[in-house]
This record gives sequence, C-alpha cells and structure tokens, in this order.
Amino acid sequence: MKRAFVSVLTLAAVAAGVAYSFSGTSYRWHDSSQYSRVIVNATQGVETRPRQWFAQDKLITDYAITNADAIGRDKAAQEYEATYRRLESYGLAAGTYISGTAVLPEARETHWPWSAVPLEWMPAPSRYNGSWPAMDYRKIIDVTDPATRHSFQQGIKRLWEQTPAPVRFIDNAGIHRSAGKGQPWSSYCANIEEIRKVGESMGSLQIFNIPVHVGEMSDEDTRLLS
Repeated sequence: MKRAFVSVLTLAAVAAGVAYSFSGTSYRWHDSSQYSRVIVNATQGVETRPRQWFAQDKLITDYAITNADAIGRDKAAQEYEATYRRLESYGLAAGTYISGTAVLPEARETHWPWSAVPLEWMPAPSRYNGSWPAMDYRKIIDVTDPATRHSFQQGIKRLWEQTPAPVRFIDNAGIHRSAGKGQPWSSYCANIEEIRKVGESMGSLQIFNIPVHVGEMSDEDTRLLS
C-alpha cells in the first residue's frame, strides 16, 4: 500500500508539471504549445477555420473531399484545388490518401482524390487475397504476386500524377502477424519498398500505416521493414 501511494504521488507530481528527479536526471512535463501539430484525415470544411488556428501546424498527412459522389467529381476537384492552395499559403504541406493494398470499383469511389486504385485499372489476370470485411466490392491485392503488385503500383502512380503533392499517406500498407492475420510479411515489405520508390521518383515523402506490435517483431522482420 505504501509503494502504491508513493507511485500515485509521483504521477500526480509529474502530471502537474513539477520537476521530478530520477537517477540524477531532471524532467519536466512537456509543454505541448512548444510543438507543431500534424493534422490527420482532413476533409472539406477545414478551410472554414481561421488562419490563426493553423499557426502551429506544419503537416496535413492527407486531405480529401469526401462527398465527391454527391457533388460530382469536377466540383470536388475544384474545391480540393482551392482549399489545397489556401492551406499551402498557410505554410502547410498537405498530402493525399491512398490504400496500399486495396482496389475499389470507380462507381464506389466517394472521395477526391480517389482513395484507392480503381479495380477497372487492374489487368484481368491480377490476383486477389479476399475482400475488405463487409465490403465484398473492395478487393485486397495478392502482394505475393509481383505482376499484380506492379500493376497496382502503376495505378497508384497514375493517381499521384493526377494530383501532385509533397506527402503521400499510404494506409493498409501491410499487417504484421503480431497484429492480426494477413499475407507474408516479406511480400508486404516488398510492396512498401516498391511504392516508396514510386513516390520518391515523383519527389514525394511517404507515410505508411502498418499495424504491428513492435516488441513482437523478429530481427528479420525489422530488417525487411528497414
């Protein structure tokens, strides 16, 4: 009970911003006002915020119009371009979103820029590894098949050429066995590397979203990801 009570007091002191010495090292709780924010999953309406609201922001990982199916793609593209230029004038780097493993029929696409490579762009012999849960129309590519991967990556490049951006957020890039059932880790890493090279050739930085319990990665898993 005494140890637990001391622990509670220690946590309270640190949370309150009181300097705490441990093994001779002083530590003070961070002041978040000293850091820049990263905005994730920004959509239409973000431009209605006052400019000063973005004073500490440097990066929007991905920005998209999410009702392109309702307002029409031409209007969505116009709104996207106007807001993108405004955010850029604030000193923000705004990226785009793309799935790193899934394809979607054009008729099912609701975002602009498109959030997935269109299924219609994939060659007939392409191989798939099932579908997204509760979305049979959203197919997951077989990352173990190089021909399928490369066709998929050409689709990503085509989309990126339509919408230049300094940053690319690649979602669902892979799943490590520690975080759930998926495809071979080595094949996910091959796909990630190939997508990275596409982005680099276009002058963009990539951010990959990968579910993984880092402590359960083997040395080989880490080497492959690196």
